[in-house]
Amino acid sequence: MSERTQAAFTVGDEHVRAVRRMAGAALAEARELSIDRSTRVIAEEFLRQEFKRTLPVLDRAREAYRNATIGPSGEEARRRAVELGAVRRAIDAGVQAQTPHLASVAATLQERLPDTSRMVLDSEAGALTRRASLETAARLIPPDPARWDTTVGHRIEASDQFIADVTTLQERNERAATGLRRVTGASTADPRGAALQIACYERMNSQQLHDSERWREQVRTTHSVADQEIERALTKTGVPPMPWAGGMALNTTDAQAGTQHVAMGPGASGADPAHMVPPPKPAQAPSVGMNRL
Repeated sequence: MSERTQAAFTVGDEHVRAVRRMAGAALAEARELSIDRSTRVIAEEFLRQEFKRTLPVLDRAREAYRNATIGPSGEEARRRAVELGAVRRAIDAGVQAQTPHLASVAATLQERLPDTSRMVLDSEAGALTRRASLETAARLIPPDPARWDTTVGHRIEASDQFIADVTTLQERNERAATGLRRVTGASTADPRGAALQIACYERMNSQQLHDSERWREQVRTTHSVADQEIERALTKTGVPPMPWAGGMALNTTDAQAGTQHVAMGPGASGADPAHMVPPPKPAQAPSVGMNRL
């Protein structure tokens, strides 16, 4: 390999490491922001914007690898460029579609519906929300280049599957928003989270349904405009209007119920940026809810 080709390959590796550092720092910051109900919307938007900032860096990495396709490592450089192209398309799709921040979704579910949150995340809509989340997009980012094995080829398939899941979640939310509008009368101009909301309603008992309706009216009539905005924004995470369980905010442990995060950057283990941990299977199927939808 010529010095010029080796230099290009090294530049590509450094850009990949930079993307990992950017994504790891953004995930950590977003997780901190997701602990407080008032900053969960900020957490999701912040993470989305930070992922958007990785796109030009991925482009520079691809270009560097393309410039290193001559010589003994040429095939490896070509495969890396192709995989990065798939990852870039996936991250861009997630950013453009405003896919959910799973840590915020899990935190709000645990805060509002602690007894059914895991069951909701285990539902079809919950599984789709996990697969189409920003955390899943982060998992597509290659490991440290020293441990990046392109011979497996699964990253391209995983990226294509993520894009398909993002599209499916959008379609499910659009259909679910129509049902929510008909049953609750709530404005659903923004359909995000609608499919997961219906999954919540299907698993809520009669008392929870009553509490939800009462809370919706209480927020509308007695809360400040700022609090009303926060509550409306939280429904976009997929949780129906609902008072906090016990009237208390989440602590750090609760906020981490739905996902686990593996740090990236200097000293990282080289594992994928975020590791998703599915909730346990529900003990029994729910019997009360909005099955008429």
